[in-house]
Amino acid sequence: MAVDDQRLVVAYSPTRATRDAHQRTQMVARLKDRLTKKSANGELKAMHPRGCQRFLTIDGEATVVVDEAKIEAAAAWDGLHGVYTSHPADRLAPAKVLALYHDLLQVEAAFRVTKHDLHVRPVSHWKQARVEAHVAIA
Repeated sequence: MAVDDQRLVVAYSPTRATRDAHQRTQMVARLKDRLTKKSANGELKAMHPRGCQRFLTIDGEATVVVDEAKIEAAAAWDGLHGVYTSHPADRLAPAKVLALYHDLLQVEAAFRVTKHDLHVRPVSHWKQARVEAHVAIA
């Protein structure tokens, strides 16, 4: 699917779908629990978890209701993962786009660990030798 000179590659994973459903179930259970419990002065506890707010509908001034339709709508997205790319379909297959994105996440995680432990500043070099020298010096 092409949008504004970018291609959207979507993948489905049954494992991810199971995890998404489990996380949503836990979130809704915590939300319903929080709605039923009241603080010592009789007021509802604050609804600060941002992920839970998408399942709420506020009726009138003070009535907060869990919206089952929103929960069902969110369930339709379980297991889906999308990546935008500017590479045309004839240059990169969808599986290759997803593999490159996965590799990018691993590189970012490695830099996060490296920057944390060694206090390395962001690398602004393009040549492999310069990047290696930068890391070696840092």
